Amino acid sequence: MIEYGRVAGSYGVRGWLRVVVDEPGMLAAAPVWWIGGAAWTVQESRPHSGTLLAKLEGMLERLRDGDDWLERYRAL
Repeated sequence: MIEYGRVAGSYGVRGWLRVVVDEPGMLAAAPVWWIGGAAWTVQESRPHSGTLLAKLEGMLERLRDGDDWLERYRAL
């Protein structure tokens, strides 16, 4: 697996993630991201202030449940 970026944190309250990446176009074009050994389907992504914002299927629920997932997996 090749690392393309790192999860810098959540963005807003609707389950979006902020990702620091050198090639945002390459990562934005990928329909599935692997984070922490799990596959996540990308619902939407867009560049924002030098980072990439992404909404991943199931992420909102994961963050709402208070899962500390984001702290454990900050590499893509």
